[in-house]
Amino acid sequence: MSKFFTQNRILIFFFLSGIFLLAFNKIHDTDAWLHLSLGKLIWTTKGFPVQEQFVYTNFDTPFRYTSWLFAVLFYLLHQFTGAFGLVFIKASIITTVFLFLLKDSLRQGKIYIALPILFIAAIVSQSRFVLRPDIMLMFFLASTFYIFNAYLYENKKYVYGFPLLLCLWANTHSSVNLIFAITGAYLVGSLCQPILNKKFGLEAGYLTTRQLNIFLSILAFSILLSLINPNGIGQYLEGAQVLGTDFFKQELSELLPPSGELKFIIIFFETTLLASFIINRKKASLTDFLIILPFLIMPFLARRFFYLPFIVGAPILIKNISAVIAPRSAGSFKFLWGTLAFLLGCLVLSVKTHWQEISYNSIKNFGSGFNYVHMPKEAVDFMDNHKIIGRTFNSFAFGQYIIWTGHPLRTVFVDARGAVPINLLEKLTLFRERPAIISELYQKYKFETILIPTKKFTTGLPDEIFRDIDASFSHPDWALVYWDDKSMLYLRRGGPFSHIITENEYRFINPDMAPQVFLATLGGYKDRQNKMMEIKRNLKECNSNTAQLLSGLLHLASGQYGEAIADIEIVAKRGSDKFKESALGILGDLYFKTGQLDKSLENYFQTSGYKRSPSILHNIGNIYMQKGVDQKAVQFFEKALNINENYRQVYPDLIASYKKLKKTKKIEGAQKKYGSLTDDQLAKQYFTNAVKAHVANDLKTAASEYNKSLQENPLVAITHANLGFVYFDQQRLDDSFNHFTKALEIDPDHANAYYGLGMIYKDNGQAEKAIVHLEKYCDLEPRGHYNRMAKELIKQLTEEKHP
Repeated sequence: MSKFFTQNRILIFFFLSGIFLLAFNKIHDTDAWLHLSLGKLIWTTKGFPVQEQFVYTNFDTPFRYTSWLFAVLFYLLHQFTGAFGLVFIKASIITTVFLFLLKDSLRQGKIYIALPILFIAAIVSQSRFVLRPDIMLMFFLASTFYIFNAYLYENKKYVYGFPLLLCLWANTHSSVNLIFAITGAYLVGSLCQPILNKKFGLEAGYLTTRQLNIFLSILAFSILLSLINPNGIGQYLEGAQVLGTDFFKQELSELLPPSGELKFIIIFFETTLLASFIINRKKASLTDFLIILPFLIMPFLARRFFYLPFIVGAPILIKNISAVIAPRSAGSFKFLWGTLAFLLGCLVLSVKTHWQEISYNSIKNFGSGFNYVHMPKEAVDFMDNHKIIGRTFNSFAFGQYIIWTGHPLRTVFVDARGAVPINLLEKLTLFRERPAIISELYQKYKFETILIPTKKFTTGLPDEIFRDIDASFSHPDWALVYWDDKSMLYLRRGGPFSHIITENEYRFINPDMAPQVFLATLGGYKDRQNKMMEIKRNLKECNSNTAQLLSGLLHLASGQYGEAIADIEIVAKRGSDKFKESALGILGDLYFKTGQLDKSLENYFQTSGYKRSPSILHNIGNIYMQKGVDQKAVQFFEKALNINENYRQVYPDLIASYKKLKKTKKIEGAQKKYGSLTDDQLAKQYFTNAVKAHVANDLKTAASEYNKSLQENPLVAITHANLGFVYFDQQRLDDSFNHFTKALEIDPDHANAYYGLGMIYKDNGQAEKAIVHLEKYCDLEPRGHYNRMAKELIKQLTEEKHP
């Protein structure tokens, strides 16, 4: 027996060590800076300020914060121990969470089942092992279930300490409202389980009448005690307010529903968990089933909750599986040592990937300290060195770092709390494409600095209709003085920092441009020399991947393929996923141009999006065609046309390959289709001109260019829809209606045409038709600024119909 327990301790030691190592990663989450800043503010002011202190757009609103205790404790920890202490305590809390889960699991589960399932749950949940109050949510959930189950199954009195636990929860995280779902499950389960046991011969446990009375008394006292928090009853409502706002649900990635591999993992686990109740139907607990129900639903509301089914459900899954495992295997040494081998294998695999500094698909890295991969550290350092202070217009993600490094000398437009008016958040999503927004906001808020991220640097697809449209940020009143791979810093011309502009302005390079736009806007020899001079300056000062990529593109445009390849290969080797995709695609093109076909294929196949790009598929087909492998060439040509059957450039090569393979019927079909297509390059050029004029609000030029585009190619839905909007703005509603209708004849699922028709019906007083078309738009475009505008219009029209 003693040997058995010794082996158990060895297994538990390795398990908890593995959890600690998984959680011992550098602090990279952008919200960490906000919580530290708020903790500093509350501690140094010895209480809550009356009004907002960080966000100048909200200075006239009351200060609110739901995780003050977490923030203050971790701020003080940072003051005394630095980053190491933060990471160590974070890892310790998460390890304690899994210790609670393990102890709860072993109450009715077997260790060789519990440890692998919990370790897998930890690996899946690892991305949430960050410096956020979420780690305290994990702690409160795990400890609550441990306390309640100890009372339910062993009548242990830990439950008497629950009021203090709930009070701490209420002062640490707004998820305290989950307690109603949890306690409701224990109450309903305990009331119904005796009936089910008697009627169906089940054997599941439940709280006795005496236990229920004590449980209800403790719960009532706990809820009263939890109201001792700065927000009172409002602490129970905070989380729902964020989740109830369309802007946040659409624009914050962690509030989007799960998709792809993550969605599959969640569904697989939840299906397995539910199936375990069927397998263990004799002893399965109604309380357990009711406990997991809300946590099964929550991940599909927002991906930030994806880890909750694993934290809450793993002990229940372990219990259900253990109940049907033969008891004779409970102490089998081979099972125990097999479990140890499994844990060691998982640990080695996890630490191997976890140890990397920044891998292609990971932003975490092992060890203590801060990881600034998402923070504009270098740009803020530039601001510090040049004493740039005051109000900053910033992106959503950058606000918290600016606050931590600069408050009170610097304040921000918005931070991660997102508590500014929704109309300002909407403008934050639109300012790049509508420069006038910056002028409007400056007039109201008088900021002297703009600090925003560069857009994701991708090559785009050469066959995309928008490929030559410059959507990068620029404004004549603002000068770019610093940029790197993460951020761009602008100062206002004529403002207090004009001397910094004189010394540091970038006059010829805009790092926000897409590569295809950069190539399309290259001027003559002198302009290229000026651009290369600024690129070299940036490489010297920042050694950025963006500058290295631009250098390669400039060499490419000048026919210096060797120099271009050398530049782009540097990016492909050292770049993160933000740049690697672009570099691989460009290298594929370069090697194709220089006849290095095998290297071209190697790079194309490494791009994650090559299967979605007709142009790359066309190039791959051309490579196989040159290699004499026509059968394979045809496969790639046909894949390109499956994506876009009107991709005209593919047909001559496809027909040539068909002829070599003597596929007569396919030759005839391809020739017929090719003959029906026109060379629409001129149409695309007119379209590009029209969009540029449309963005600049030059409606007359836009209408003229759209009409020219339609003369060259009248079967493009987006051109008709865009012209419809131009005519709508000119109040030519009949013409606008005709073009929206034509767009839908060409493409019945063209979302913008439905939006346009909805607006026309609204202006004509035809509310029912307007609602139908706007709802169709929302179905086709479930996210974005115009989705939210459409929903507002639907709500307004519905209220007018049914006041």
